[in-house]
Amino acid sequence: MPIVAVINATPNPSRVGDVVTFTVEITPEGNYAADWDFGDGGSASGGVVEHTYLVEGGFTVGVTITD
Repeated sequence: MPIVAVINATPNPSRVGDVVTFTVEITPEGNYAADWDFGDGGSASGGVVEHTYLVEGGFTVGVTITD
């Protein structure tokens, strides 16, 4: 069965300087590692992470899931 990851961001939309909380919902459930790329050079690891964007723009957020 393939791993499916759904990314959520709060607040969405956000403003420059807001702390954005990112979560990932993974199915099937299991013990996975989540490595985030925030699209602005920032990164983090974990199922729930926070990031602050310091410039205005649209950013593509990615998460790599490994088991």
